[in-house]
This record gives sequence, structure tokens and C-alpha cells, in this order.
Amino acid sequence: MLHAYLAENGPPLARRPEQPGEVTTTLAGSPSHDLTPPTGLLLLARRDGVLAGRAGLR
Repeated sequence: MLHAYLAENGPPLARRPEQPGEVTTTLAGSPSHDLTPPTGLLLLARRDGVLAGRAGLR
């Protein structure tokens, strides 16, 4: 889920197109295994199909 979130929202936040492999490389440098059950959770909120918020619980 985190990979899909970054692929969708990273380029607009960075104000540039995503480079090939950029999301995978970013995630490799910032492990997120603790954002999955049973130790954590990643929540994404959408309103009318548009990202409205996010929260990561560890």
C-alpha cells in the first residue's frame, strides 16, 4: 500500500515526474515493515476519490 501511495502522490508533492524505480529506491532506504499488522498500521483517507489524509501508527 505504501508503494502505491508514494507512486500516486510523490510526483505531485515533489513537483516533478517520478523517475523509474524512484519509489522502490526510496522505500529501500526507509523500511516500513513496522507500518503493517500486528505492530503497526498505515491508514489512507480519501474523499470523492482524492487523498484527504494519511496516518502511520507504529
